[in-house]
Amino acid sequence: MLRNDSQPIKRVLITGATGYLGNHLVKSFIEDGTFKIRATTTNLIDHIKMEGLNALIGEKRDQLKKNGMLEVIKLDLLNTSEVEAAVRGCDIVVHSATPTPLGVIKDAAQQEQLMSNILLAMKNILKAVRNQGVKRLVLTSSTTCVIDKVKHKGTKSLVNEDDWADETVAENIYTKVKVLQEKMAWEDYRRGGFELAVICPGNMVGPSLKRDNYASAYGIKTILDWSKIPGFGFPQVFGQFVDVRDAAKAHLLAAKNPSANGKRFLIVSEGLWTVEIASFLFDEFGEYYKIKNRKLRFPFVIPLLAPISSRVASLKTRLGPRITCDTTASKEILGLQYRPIRQAVTEMFYCMVEVGYVQNRLPPHMRDNRPKL
Repeated sequence: MLRNDSQPIKRVLITGATGYLGNHLVKSFIEDGTFKIRATTTNLIDHIKMEGLNALIGEKRDQLKKNGMLEVIKLDLLNTSEVEAAVRGCDIVVHSATPTPLGVIKDAAQQEQLMSNILLAMKNILKAVRNQGVKRLVLTSSTTCVIDKVKHKGTKSLVNEDDWADETVAENIYTKVKVLQEKMAWEDYRRGGFELAVICPGNMVGPSLKRDNYASAYGIKTILDWSKIPGFGFPQVFGQFVDVRDAAKAHLLAAKNPSANGKRFLIVSEGLWTVEIASFLFDEFGEYYKIKNRKLRFPFVIPLLAPISSRVASLKTRLGPRITCDTTASKEILGLQYRPIRQAVTEMFYCMVEVGYVQNRLPPHMRDNRPKL
């Protein structure tokens, strides 16, 4: 641990601690050693939900709990009194708990419920931050709040933290609600009373020992599923990618750095086409798994198939131009250094095999290649 005993220990609340990013947030703050951590989950007795966090903490968990450095609590973010109690006594709140839909939600009622829940949770967090005298809120936003593939198409190839997606025309419900969530936080921040730093990570990849579905693993699994289709190639989907460990480190740095107050940070290692991600997998695992690494020859089929397939529909909303993110602020203000995405994708796949998310077809000599978490 990196604890400096000359400095008082602060308490941080981390919401969504059993999520993919949340697991790594807890680990990152533990390794820093200067915070007492209050981590939240919606279900303490769900073994599948808790196993990713337990695996990352490992044998340290009992000792951390014994010395008061870690507590894991159940929290319903829609319950105002529970949120107030969870935030009480915390110097920093890291709000990362936002459900990420797998595929496209077409049902209007489900869309409305998702939006309502996410925005109510944000409202409750902001109210508690103000009521409980929290010094700084670190909010997990997304590059989807910055990049607008409709607005920027043909007009902008480089974006920075001053850019915003237009939630009024967003095809993707996740984009719409994330923009509204972040704008809600900035509006409240401008009233004064607490500090705010916003982290906008790209698509997160990297190791995890979670077995339940999460968006990043779903994306890798989709590449495998599409590879089984005869004659299929990958459409022109361009995405921003970051190692989940770097995304977690960005939150930690934003919590500690006084200069992060009042700023957004794009957290992106590389912008890549889906076929490039597939190529990383093909190079490492193509001998044992059916993985294609070629482009779609007839891209016009995507709009035609979108109405009958949620997975194709999710691709349709992500078709678009190559847009680069300017990550200067994350490097110069936060001091963040990025891992290469090829390494992150490879390590992620090894973990997916280990937990059974992907069938294990690896030969014995490759089965010990899973990264140390």
